[in-house]
Amino acid sequence: MKRAFLFLFGLLLVNSSFSSETDFLQLFTGGFKSIYNFEFTKADSVFSELKKKHSGESRTYVLGANDFWWKIRSGDDNAANRKEYSACLDELEKLLDKKKAAKQMKPDDIFQYINLHSYRARLELLDNNYVKVFSHMNKCNPFIALSSGSEDSYEPFNLTSGLYNCFMSIAKKSHPLFAPYFLFAPDCDMEKGLKQLNKCGTSENVLLNTEANYFLMIFYGEGEVDYNLSAFYAEKLSSQYSNNLLYQYYLFKVKLLSGNLESAMKNLILLFQKSKSAEGLNETQRKYFTDMAGKDMQEYYKKHPTEKSEN
Repeated sequence: MKRAFLFLFGLLLVNSSFSSETDFLQLFTGGFKSIYNFEFTKADSVFSELKKKHSGESRTYVLGANDFWWKIRSGDDNAANRKEYSACLDELEKLLDKKKAAKQMKPDDIFQYINLHSYRARLELLDNNYVKVFSHMNKCNPFIALSSGSEDSYEPFNLTSGLYNCFMSIAKKSHPLFAPYFLFAPDCDMEKGLKQLNKCGTSENVLLNTEANYFLMIFYGEGEVDYNLSAFYAEKLSSQYSNNLLYQYYLFKVKLLSGNLESAMKNLILLFQKSKSAEGLNETQRKYFTDMAGKDMQEYYKKHPTEKSEN
């Protein structure tokens, strides 16, 4: 269930506010597409350019934080990437606090605050620092409450509200020891959350629908388990971003968990091919998901020893 918390507080979100700055939006959207496709060198260049041209724009540091987060998630978890990740969040917080102090908060800034505290929580969760995780959750909750009910007027709130409703519903059932915290958290509704995420999943905003489909993949793979549905979203993401090794790995994993060994093996071969041919990744990143897949296969054959002898 740790993963459910990770993806609740991770909320690998993108800021989708509509700006008249075409140059910024082109760079911003292109940068995220590069991140999703594991083209981190390109994403680094976009982040550097945005810092030069738009250092006062909070979304610049949202992109930067995601760039370093995905490096960490791809297996390149080191002190340098963690430091850069935290530095992006520090800059994001400074810009948001400045607007808040000037009473210039807009829906986009509320959305950014949810990002900020969620991003801080997820890194602590990787290290099992639950006290700090809940500290960031407490800071996030007022903005969740503030945004609730405004989903129709500001589309990205469907993503944050949907994630909160779905994963908090699961957490309440799976972690009764945290009941005192849940008493002070905003109400949640799983059915409503799924509707909100599915609405985002068909959004014309490519970044918003990518995030929604990603979390639906995780939700059905690890929350309210439906491996076929999880595979549907994994397939969709893998087709859209063929070099994203996490999407490729997850497609293999849910097929294996569903018992579809033949199909899972095809995806495993594809994962090895993609890992070998991917440009701009270091050796650790190339091996990270294939090593996990190898462990998954070992566990599968322990439970199904006769299938190993047949293959």
